[in-house]
Amino acid sequence: MPGNRRMEKGMKEIHKFLAEHTTEDMSMDEINALLNEHLKEMNAGVAEPATEETAETADDLMDLAEDALEDGNEQEALRLARKALKLEPDNLDVEWFLIQREEKEPEGMLKRIRMALERGKASLEEQGFFDEDSIGEFWQIFETRPYLRLKDQYVVSLAEFGMLRMAVREAEEIIRLNTQDNLGVRFTLMHLYAALEDAKSAEDLLKQYSEHDEGQMMLPLTLLYYKLGDTDKAEKALRRLTRINKETRQFIRDVRSDNLDRKLETIRNRGGYSPFTEEELIMAYSENEDVYHSAPLFFRWLSRTLKM
Repeated sequence: MPGNRRMEKGMKEIHKFLAEHTTEDMSMDEINALLNEHLKEMNAGVAEPATEETAETADDLMDLAEDALEDGNEQEALRLARKALKLEPDNLDVEWFLIQREEKEPEGMLKRIRMALERGKASLEEQGFFDEDSIGEFWQIFETRPYLRLKDQYVVSLAEFGMLRMAVREAEEIIRLNTQDNLGVRFTLMHLYAALEDAKSAEDLLKQYSEHDEGQMMLPLTLLYYKLGDTDKAEKALRRLTRINKETRQFIRDVRSDNLDRKLETIRNRGGYSPFTEEELIMAYSENEDVYHSAPLFFRWLSRTLKM
């Protein structure tokens, strides 16, 4: 999202300043004092709006591209984004911006994402980001965040094509690269395991994130056990889901009455859902409808089990 990218741009600029103006023998107090002074100077100054002539980085050009898009000028946005990609050919955020708008066919989008990821990985490997110190910490490194974001989109595209085993491998790789899973890939992965009826992998994933009690993990796990005919485990998972999310029963009623569209629109217009409410379950369902549709009587079973 534009807001997130612009926030990251500001954070990258701060990191660059610290790299250029601090030394290893400086104390944390000295570093904080230096940073605070820098931030005061930035806030005191009146920043001139960036122009195409003054743009120095792909991020600068993408600010202008996103402004053009907000103004309804998609062609100008595309022109600026293409210029940004020429300036930084390995910038995967820019690549994704263009892929979404230039590729009209799903097959072309999938191929282009895969090619961009291959180039991106080669570039990151050349820069040393695939070393032991970085694996597992990719979200903490600004340079590797775009790779994770595009790989996440690749998982979604593969799932839409029905390439579930490939989607699983890519999702598992994202989690290996970023064990904190800031993008929430574990939710998609749990649904993929449910689609493939892979209980062992699902249970391992749940154990890996056992410190989080999340409805978006328990809903597909309940479905998985239901599809396997293991009603004892399915009921246990369902009871845990209702403890985690007190609005589970309302969600089930809304699914069965086909009453999600208005609520889903509200969530999307707001730009996010509220955790531990019906909203997170609505998002899990809406983003993985095909998985739930594979078990047409699942929600009837949920209602009966909960005696609704």
